[in-house]
Amino acid sequence: MDQHFFKVYVTFVVSFIYLQSFSIPGSMWLSVLGGALFPFWLTLITVCICSSIGASLAFLLSGSLGSKAIMHLFGARISKWNEQLVQHKQHMFNYMIVLRIAPLPPNWVVNLGAPHLGIPLFTFFWGTFLGVAPLSFIQIQAGAALDRLSSSDKLVIFTPLNIACLFGIAIAALIPVFVKRRYNM
Repeated sequence: MDQHFFKVYVTFVVSFIYLQSFSIPGSMWLSVLGGALFPFWLTLITVCICSSIGASLAFLLSGSLGSKAIMHLFGARISKWNEQLVQHKQHMFNYMIVLRIAPLPPNWVVNLGAPHLGIPLFTFFWGTFLGVAPLSFIQIQAGAALDRLSSSDKLVIFTPLNIACLFGIAIAALIPVFVKRRYNM
């Protein structure tokens, strides 16, 4: 792959952004593949950037072209969520991180609903960037482990350390919210 590294890498990036932009499932598998093909830290940064760019494109598409369809399909839910989010606007960045770590709601719902909830694109982009990192970390590790497998060694993805990291990052993202509530900032 050394002589075709650039072509493979560009194909990986374009494919990842395409999948994210149109909310097509498969990004997880691309993260695993990236872990097997590329150096770990390059893949992690690439996946976080591609996820943020692709999700932001979905955000922009939903906000401009999909407004009527989204409001028709999810209008009542979006109105209810909007009422709840008004109280938490100052914590939106932290909530975006947690939404990306949590399995519910699915990322495509967050991508398509966020522009209709008044979430700023800047907050959405950076919340996505940091929020996808923990799960991507595990997925890329899995790809790297699959690449290293040459015997019947046991592959364990959900180790106590990985699970602790997920919970730790989710809690760390909410600490500013709890501190602000405690001191009524």
